[in-house]
Amino acid sequence: MNNPANFNQPEQQPASAPAPVESVLVNEPVPAQQIPAKPLIDKTKLTKVIIILLVILIIAVGGGLVYSSYNNKAKAKDAKIRADLQEMKVSAEKYYDEHTNSYKDWTPDQGLIADVKSQGSEIQSEITDQQFTITALLPKAKNYYCVKRDAIIEVDQTTLQSLCPITK
Repeated sequence: MNNPANFNQPEQQPASAPAPVESVLVNEPVPAQQIPAKPLIDKTKLTKVIIILLVILIIAVGGGLVYSSYNNKAKAKDAKIRADLQEMKVSAEKYYDEHTNSYKDWTPDQGLIADVKSQGSEIQSEITDQQFTITALLPKAKNYYCVKRDAIIEVDQTTLQSLCPITK
């Protein structure tokens, strides 16, 4: 099997398996540099937003307290007016019992009238021999409180003259 022409040449070895070639996958991602993940919200912006929300919350709570305080003061004024008028009614009834069943010369206590006016109210009264009527505006309720011999009622402007007539 040796060829005479190739006598001096070494015999060739049969071809062995081809040398390994590095395999390259087409879809394999190429490693990239690590890019740091960017936060969705910057910490300084987040801090500013939180501070703004806290300021809004503090203002809202403060405003609620101020409104509540104002509302309570207005209700207290109305309650004081009601109490003063009820005290006038008691005084009138006592006078009536002590003076032969007549209101003729009775006058409401000037201190109570001054208290009612100091609460920001208007007060009106009408006194006859057998009847008295005293009305005062309730600033918060925007109604009138009416005290008569036979009733204590709260009425609005439209029914004031029909339920608590004062002719003066």
